[in-house]
Amino acid sequence: MSIETLKILMSARRLSQAELARLANVTRQAVSRWFAVGKSAGRDEINIETKTLRRISDALGIRADDLISSTEISEKREFETALLWDRAYGSLEEFAVALARQELKAVARLVQVYGMFASEKIVGQMVWRDFKRFAKHMHPTRRVECGKICELQRSLGSS
Repeated sequence: MSIETLKILMSARRLSQAELARLANVTRQAVSRWFAVGKSAGRDEINIETKTLRRISDALGIRADDLISSTEISEKREFETALLWDRAYGSLEEFAVALARQELKAVARLVQVYGMFASEKIVGQMVWRDFKRFAKHMHPTRRVECGKICELQRSLGSS
């Protein structure tokens, strides 16, 4: 399981290690050990039982595969370059937490970089529903382009 992914999810959902332990039906010490082992080994991956992984993914409402996979370093640098260029967010983790909380500036940044359809896969229908609310945080040219896509999508009745 990816420790970094788990940390991001815990931060986004404001979960402590004790709360995660309760959701996973393991002891607090077990969760603490996961983080200690991952850190001491200098790796992002730890091994846990399949049933525990399934409990965590069910409790967090995500696929188990999303907890297992971690982002390659080269991919992470590409995301950092595209999304953190002005240091409005200190790290990709902070940006992911802002997206999970549906902060308008973070959603605007995501849409500006990746477009309406790719962003919908990440943050859901909010992209279409709240476009006018977060559009003011986008570059004017990109805002106009995405606004046209949003209007077209609405006229087709797809959102």
